[in-house]
Amino acid sequence: MIHFGIFFISVVKQINSAALDVEDGLSSVLPSAE
Repeated sequence: MIHFGIFFISVVKQINSAALDVEDGLSSVLPSAE
């Protein structure tokens, strides 16, 4: 269970970082879209 929790947290962090990258890319293309 502990290992699964660590794995889940790492996956969530990867998804969050990917989402931030997407937001940065969109904001650079669409500056009006905050």
